[in-house]
Amino acid sequence: MKKKALICPGGGYQLIGTNEGEPVARRFAERGYDACVLSYATGARAVFTGRGFADFEPARELADALAQARAGAGPDGFIILAGFSAGGHLAAGYCLTHAMGDDVPLPDALMLSYPMLQLGSSYQVDNAARAAFDIPAQVREYGLPDRAKNLPIHIWHSTTDEMVPYESSPAFVKLLEAAGARVHFTKFEAGRHGDPATTPGWFEAAMEYIENRYSVLV
Repeated sequence: MKKKALICPGGGYQLIGTNEGEPVARRFAERGYDACVLSYATGARAVFTGRGFADFEPARELADALAQARAGAGPDGFIILAGFSAGGHLAAGYCLTHAMGDDVPLPDALMLSYPMLQLGSSYQVDNAARAAFDIPAQVREYGLPDRAKNLPIHIWHSTTDEMVPYESSPAFVKLLEAAGARVHFTKFEAGRHGDPATTPGWFEAAMEYIENRYSVLV
């Protein structure tokens, strides 16, 4: 089985976080994955509109990257999409909302690390755009798309996170469970936002859930 990992680092859509890129790719490579870091559009190229992820350049780039990963892995391959903070917002919005349509390429598992689930007050956008990029609100209003209901999802968050409130993740997990998702959550008591290496055990917990419970060859 060919195993691939596509990593979306955080950075608030202003930059690509270095701590969540190559160091994470190395963790996957040590486990036998062909890992790639997606350097998606940021800054002036990441434009938020009322059409949400369907009109979002980073989401289009993610779709292209997943299509390439699928072509390389083959129909029997296994692809993990791992998103961190704003990269988690991108990955979750792409996979778990209706905006992208039913024919976009999907991963076989979704790993969300301290995901940013909605645009904060620092994002100068209108109300329509803010609503369109509010992932919990989208799930509450429209439910999960059918393509996401069998997608294994692992979410983890540290209670010491000072940038994205810890409470947002367990609340999102409950929302996903109510919507019929296959989701697992791990709580950690230590760690710094933007640097997963400061949370010992995060990678092992995620891979144990994804690989052991879904019979991925290691």
